[in-house]
Amino acid sequence: MEEKSKEPQRFSVRVFTLQEEQCKKEELHIPEEVRRVTAEKEVNLYLTTQKGAQQLKLQDGNRTVVLQLTITAETGLCQVGGQSFLVTVGHLNFLLRFKSPA
Repeated sequence: MEEKSKEPQRFSVRVFTLQEEQCKKEELHIPEEVRRVTAEKEVNLYLTTQKGAQQLKLQDGNRTVVLQLTITAETGLCQVGGQSFLVTVGHLNFLLRFKSPA
């Protein structure tokens, strides 16, 4: 039976990028457009489920995708307080601060 995709859920968030200490002297690369756009203003977070996988997408006010990732078993997720979630992918950490409490 084919699973249908639901309408994406949209949330207004502010995104903060966090960098850990460099592991094994590897450079951590946070895309410049993510740092630039998310530091300046709120962006839209879209959460969709397709074929059993959850997709997280951040778009700026011009609907330009600044970050897109698939939530997997390796993705770290943790609620921080009443309005924020910490998302960890490899050595990249993003704190998503929602406009209203979760």
